[in-house]
This record gives sequence, structure tokens and C-alpha cells, in this order.
Amino acid sequence: MQQLPVLQQINAVIKEIIIDCIFLQKILLALCVVLAVSVALSSAQCFTGSLTFDVKTRKTACEHGGQMHQVGTVWTSECQECSCTKRGLSCCSTIKTPVNYDKENCESVFNAESCSYTVTRKDNPSEKCEVMGMVG
Repeated sequence: MQQLPVLQQINAVIKEIIIDCIFLQKILLALCVVLAVSVALSSAQCFTGSLTFDVKTRKTACEHGGQMHQVGTVWTSECQECSCTKRGLSCCSTIKTPVNYDKENCESVFNAESCSYTVTRKDNPSEKCEVMGMVG
């Protein structure tokens, strides 16, 4: 007769462990999703390349846009800030894209010269709209 309460206690403990495991799985899944999204967003803004040998200077350099750049140089080209280091080429976008604004009444327009967006009212382009968030 004493075995029944012990089995009930063991059963209750096992149920608690299962509930805790399910909770931990949900937390781990949420963390994995956040990590995957942040990696995708960050890596989409930058790229890397390897060093090449510049026959003119007879040194290693980085090739970008048909031009050779010496190790130690930094430059901006086509809305990208690039650098050439001993590890190779690294370029990251300088563009900040508006993401949190009234898309129904406003539109974003990209200016390639300034590498920036302006967000204005659709019915009155001279009036700017409030932007709550940018990505990039």
C-alpha cells in the first residue's frame, strides 16, 4: 500500500521535469531564431575577399571594382566602406534603410549620391515623414 504514494510522487516529479524540458526547448528555439536573424541581417550588409598579388607593385593587395588597393588602405565606393588588411578585403554597406514608418501614406526614396533614403508623404513629397527605425 505504501508504493502507491511513492509512485505518484515519482510521476509528479517526472511531469515537472518534462514541463521544464519543454520550456527550455522553447527558450533555445527562440534564441536560435534571434541568432539566425541577426546573423542574416549583419552578413547581408558586409562581404569579404582574399588578397591577390599586384604585379605592378609586386605586393599583395585587394582587388575591388577593377582597382587594386594596398594593404592598410580604407576607401568608400558605391555606398560601401572598404578596407584592405593583411587578412584581405572587407566591405560594408553605409546605407541605412528605413523600416518603421507609415508605409500607407509615405514612401522612401533612395539618393545614390548621398547613399541615403528620404521618407516623404506620397501626397506631398516636400513633407517628410517620421521614421522610427533604420536597418543597416
